Amino acid sequence: MLKKLYLVWAVFWVLTGFLITMPLNLIFLSFKKTYPIAHFLRKIWAVFIFIPNRMMLKVHGKENLKGLKKWIYTPNHSSYIDIPATTLALPGVLCFMAKVELAKVPVFGYFFKTIDISVNRGSAVNAYNAFVEAGNRLDSGHQIPLIFPEGTIPKNAPNLGDFKIGAFKLAIERKVPIVPVTMIDNCKRFPDKKPLTATPGKLRVFIHRPIYTENLKAEDAPKLMKEVYCIIENKLKEYYPV
Repeated sequence: MLKKLYLVWAVFWVLTGFLITMPLNLIFLSFKKTYPIAHFLRKIWAVFIFIPNRMMLKVHGKENLKGLKKWIYTPNHSSYIDIPATTLALPGVLCFMAKVELAKVPVFGYFFKTIDISVNRGSAVNAYNAFVEAGNRLDSGHQIPLIFPEGTIPKNAPNLGDFKIGAFKLAIERKVPIVPVTMIDNCKRFPDKKPLTATPGKLRVFIHRPIYTENLKAEDAPKLMKEVYCIIENKLKEYYPV
């Protein structure tokens, strides 16, 4: 019974924070120059989720971003809480790339038609255009793409799913660093399971050292992908030993 009550409480605050911030976001998402304000409001939404639900965010490695001007975040994907967690934990005005289904969610989907980018992985043309747009956002210097290499939450999270290569091709093409990110506890807080559950507790986020791509070529993308995979996997194994 207590678990069910906590789930209701958690969902209440997810929706309440969203409903409070969304009217202003509908204004600020209408203009690219006000995207930073919209992203700040998204951080406030995350605060509405974490504080009442006693979810304590702890971020390690922010110093690894020192001196970077443009980069791409590649975090593991393990929970419904990943978007608010990365929004609050990671510096910069983020541009999430996520599956096209999120763009179809009423009201919430407006983010993926403006500040964020939806990807239809079933369409090669749409996926290509989405990464072109992500590259344009990088070039503008106003947003930092955040791409979940797994594309979706794996069924056996926190174990990693297979990575997709798009983020790594983009980093090499645009000659920007990849910054791997490992989220340790998200899979426990709001896991992708049925029935839906939620639990309070810590949310540890590790920002790893950037991997530079200036000297890499297109054919190096698989190697870069494997390197990022190993970095995240090794950090997860510290907390979830086989």
